[in-house]
Amino acid sequence: MVKPVQPYPLKKLDGTWVYIDPATNKEIKQMNERIRELADEAKQYCFEQSQKRLAPEDYMSYSDMYDKKFAELIVKECAGIYDKIDNGNPHLGTDNYLEALQKHFAL
Repeated sequence: MVKPVQPYPLKKLDGTWVYIDPATNKEIKQMNERIRELADEAKQYCFEQSQKRLAPEDYMSYSDMYDKKFAELIVKECAGIYDKIDNGNPHLGTDNYLEALQKHFAL
């Protein structure tokens, strides 16, 4: 059974609420840079697909295509973390899957 990880505490800095890592007492970005990169990758994929001429039966709305691709990229990212831990290599100093995912995505 996976032990739940306590969420990072919130603190007000310069008028903005931010997450603070209790171990380092430093700010954690609310949206991890890696998530932004995955979102940008999904947007780029959708743009490239929109430039192609697709058969009507292959058509997918931009938002559906983006949602599908973004979810796929996040799942691949998570699978990579699980694979690393399964092979005996801690990720961000932990071998706890949930904790590793929360740290990786700064949740």
